Amino acid sequence: MKFTNNKEFPDAVYNMVVDISNEYTKGDANISTTQLIDEPLQRILKREYADKLVEDISDSPHRLHGSVLHKYLSQARDESNCIREKRLYVTINDWVLSGSPDYFIDGGTLIDYKYTTKYKTKSGFPDDWNRQMNIYKYILEKNGHSVDKLQVCVFYRDANARDAAMELLDCPIDDEIEAYIKARMAYHQMSDPEFNPLIDVKSVNRCSTKARWQTLTRWAIKKRGRKSAVQVFDTKEEAETFLPDVKNHSIEERKGESRRCCEKYCTVYNYCQYMKGDENGKADNPDE
Repeated sequence: MKFTNNKEFPDAVYNMVVDISNEYTKGDANISTTQLIDEPLQRILKREYADKLVEDISDSPHRLHGSVLHKYLSQARDESNCIREKRLYVTINDWVLSGSPDYFIDGGTLIDYKYTTKYKTKSGFPDDWNRQMNIYKYILEKNGHSVDKLQVCVFYRDANARDAAMELLDCPIDDEIEAYIKARMAYHQMSDPEFNPLIDVKSVNRCSTKARWQTLTRWAIKKRGRKSAVQVFDTKEEAETFLPDVKNHSIEERKGESRRCCEKYCTVYNYCQYMKGDENGKADNPDE
């Protein structure tokens, strides 16, 4: 990954972003915990086009803030018998999986730090956090540690005076996480041209609809002179059936989109073969 400074920030800011970005490593592993949860296509394209990827330092302020927060927390004073930011490894299906838990009190509680928006936890504890925490638990236990509690310490970047700026959330323990890890590892292996000689980069499965933040195409009944829709339907046929009259009402198509598939959220967007086709098509692995 190369970084640009198109808005001409001071050298100190540019160097900080580059140094923090270069600090990350999955260690001597085939795949990291976050990569395992995410889509094979993104991981493979990042590897394939590593020398061509370019990002301006102004495009990732929230990721930068989160990295700085993690860095200071990893250096904070603590008298507990704890493990902080230590990368651990476990072998699954002949691949090495790595994970670096943020904060683990040996013999008890595993805590992860998150810097995010209120929207992330609006509907409850996020599935991707649950999987990440339980994979960390699995890796710790395979390395001889005992874990009996999972928590996430959330720092909200959009909290106002009425909201809590910090929150400590309990993460449910998933007793079936080993099956998930093995299935996910097999999926990544079968999708990787370096492991599976029967495929190439262009035939790697498209990211799932969930991973693409895919919204559905819907049809809205609009009334003349009114800005908001009278009613919105999942199919055009339903909208046509409801349409009161064509003189004062019309049907507006609200086309679905893959909201994550853009330069703002995906660093390999310009190299993704599926962006040359129909963004609204179904994913090859819709269950994820």
